[in-house]
Amino acid sequence: MTKLLLSAISLFIASISFSQYQIYKWGAEATSNGVSAGQFQNDFIETSGTTLSTTEWTARTISDGNGNGAASHAFWKRTTTPYSQGSSSDLVPLNSPSVSNGVAIFDSEYLDNSGIAPGIQKGELISPLIDLTGYTDSALSLKMYLKYDAVNFIEASVSFSRDNGLTWQPAVDLVSNHPHRIEGITSVQFPGSTLNGVPNLTSCRIKFTFEGAYNYIMLDDVSLFTGGMTHSGIFTDIESFQTIEEHTCSSYTSPSGNYTWSTSGTYYDTIPNSFNRDSMMMIQLSVGAPNTGVDAQIACDSYQWIDGNTYTASNTTAQHTLQNVSGCDSVVTLNLTMNYSSSATQSETGLDSYTWPINNQTYTASGQYTATIPNAAGCDSLITLDLTMNFTGLDEQQLVTVQLYPNPVKEVVTLKANKVLNGSYSIVDVNGRMLITGELNEAETIIPVPTLKPGTYFIHFEQYSSVLKFVKE
Repeated sequence: MTKLLLSAISLFIASISFSQYQIYKWGAEATSNGVSAGQFQNDFIETSGTTLSTTEWTARTISDGNGNGAASHAFWKRTTTPYSQGSSSDLVPLNSPSVSNGVAIFDSEYLDNSGIAPGIQKGELISPLIDLTGYTDSALSLKMYLKYDAVNFIEASVSFSRDNGLTWQPAVDLVSNHPHRIEGITSVQFPGSTLNGVPNLTSCRIKFTFEGAYNYIMLDDVSLFTGGMTHSGIFTDIESFQTIEEHTCSSYTSPSGNYTWSTSGTYYDTIPNSFNRDSMMMIQLSVGAPNTGVDAQIACDSYQWIDGNTYTASNTTAQHTLQNVSGCDSVVTLNLTMNYSSSATQSETGLDSYTWPINNQTYTASGQYTATIPNAAGCDSLITLDLTMNFTGLDEQQLVTVQLYPNPVKEVVTLKANKVLNGSYSIVDVNGRMLITGELNEAETIIPVPTLKPGTYFIHFEQYSSVLKFVKE
């Protein structure tokens, strides 16, 4: 998923047509004059004094956070490790054309966090002597490959000297029109009076100045050229700069194909445009993560799931894909336990009236009656009572009296009557299933029930209309 936030065209129209009029006099793109210096092929001469090398770059320390005037560590450095060594560096190497020869860096971030030169540092990088004979009154510009990280910048500038560094023309800011942490080519035009009326241009120099803390600035491929710019100030010949948002659920490959990222963050990439210049991208990457889960359900008879299907049997394989909070796949697996409703018929005979223990209803007429109770699985159990009702005279109604104890019971249940009991008995559960049967031939009968599971049960008598209810613990 890509969202374009900004497209800022920063290529001057003039740069398309006047490049053929740019004459490189010194540096990386010159024919021979200063090529090695412009590509930073040799180490710098370090000093805290005023003596400058005539053939190599001079790195001069000005001050650092120790507060003792000229510092001993605040130097520009030539390095073949083209990225900041600081603790918050993005560790992305510079991709300049001659990067393998070396680059120039003022690594304030490293100097401060390593404790070498804490606080504000200031240093200068001064070129060897440059001969611009024959270009008096010409417009002079400087081109370089640049990348910087601006946290606490005080100064990042370039100056020009016509007299071997004795005096310097007004400094020109390097970074005001170049994006933070974006590498690319930047061109600077020195003031129009820089070469005006100066007949002797054999002792010219350029000077890069950095002052700040918690930053870095890197340079490479420095060149001086004349012609091609009639305006003043800075331009960059990056064709476009875009900020885009990307979201992925695994890893993301940059538009150039050079990088692959798998964690959220801000990244940078460069691709060539139709003018063979850099098109820069800042990529704000959000990386989510897919996940899985199990949806455990218990249902009776049927269940309609989130996938829209209705299931009538237990299922542990059905899956459905949702989108989680990070916008990635969330695969849900159904773990369905299907239970079922049941039914049973219970036949009973009553004398004058019958109270059904299942629903505690009393009936005085023969017929079929129903009640719904939960079965062992928790689903509906439909019980049908098939009742035959008999009626007696007054003498027949004077029947035996039977007591049941203990209630609840554990191992045995005792029946005690007011006279000898005859006939058979049966013990049934709430679903009407007959579990235990036996014969009656005494006034007191002991019935073992150790095999019954905990629950509610009923004792029916073959020759009597009574039904006794007990609970098994």
